[in-house]
Amino acid sequence: MKFNKILTKKMYKDHQKWLAFNSEGKRLDLTGADLKGMDLSEADLSGADLTGAKLNDANLTDADLSNTNLLWANLSKANLTDADLGLANLTNTNFHKADLTHANLTKAILINARLIDANLTKARLKGANFTVANLTRADLYGVDLTGIDLSTVEFRSDKWPD
Repeated sequence: MKFNKILTKKMYKDHQKWLAFNSEGKRLDLTGADLKGMDLSEADLSGADLTGAKLNDANLTDADLSNTNLLWANLSKANLTDADLGLANLTNTNFHKADLTHANLTKAILINARLIDANLTKARLKGANFTVANLTRADLYGVDLTGIDLSTVEFRSDKWPD
């Protein structure tokens, strides 16, 4: 993980304190931040507010984004391999061509999310909400869709799950 003027080391440390219920801590708020192409691999951003953040081409491998607010965020072409997005609010988020291989999306809210050409190979989706999401040409190899309501999903694919 690398820091810059937008995401400073102090902001990250304050967020870690907040996660540990330390009164000196502060929840990370990167609403609308331009984090394009940043290396955020293995970062613990759980519970952060990243509404409208630009994370396209970012490396979020093994990042903890659980309980994170990512409404209207742009994660196109981002690497989210093994990332934890459990319980995250991903409403209206753009995942065009993102790599979500082995990602945890358990109970994530993906209302109107755009996952066009996204790689969801072996992603964990139990309890995820895909209402009116777009999964056109998404790679769903090894994904268990049992119990997920796909009735409103745009779901055209050459790559169907096992």
